[in-house]
Amino acid sequence: MISNESRLVFHPAFAAVFDELATLVAKEKERHPESYHESPLAKLLAQVHRAIVKEIPAHPEHAEYYQGEGDGDGSRQWRRAILSGGYRLYFKHDKESNVIVYGWLSDEINLRKYRRSIEAYREKALLHENTDQP
Repeated sequence: MISNESRLVFHPAFAAVFDELATLVAKEKERHPESYHESPLAKLLAQVHRAIVKEIPAHPEHAEYYQGEGDGDGSRQWRRAILSGGYRLYFKHDKESNVIVYGWLSDEINLRKYRRSIEAYREKALLHENTDQP
């Protein structure tokens, strides 16, 4: 997929959460065709879609996406978009090839862990240690 002259690539970890979210919204649409777009999941799906297709490709190196140095050097190349409700979308941007790799989207399980402590970041680090790096 190409957006704003950037090639967009989806890591399987991101694709799995995004597909599950889209499936849940589709089921919601079947049950409530008139009002499904008002549900929190539909709003989240719209926000994620807008972020991956428009907002991030428009300015992938924007300072708001920089995570700082709290996760150590291993996560420095990953950027983070903070969505409403505390969801986080992690991505990499390669300037030379103009490729954006969406690596991970916090889901409800990880979001609860994040709210309890810093576990969401540890979960992300474990995910990327145990999977092929995009």
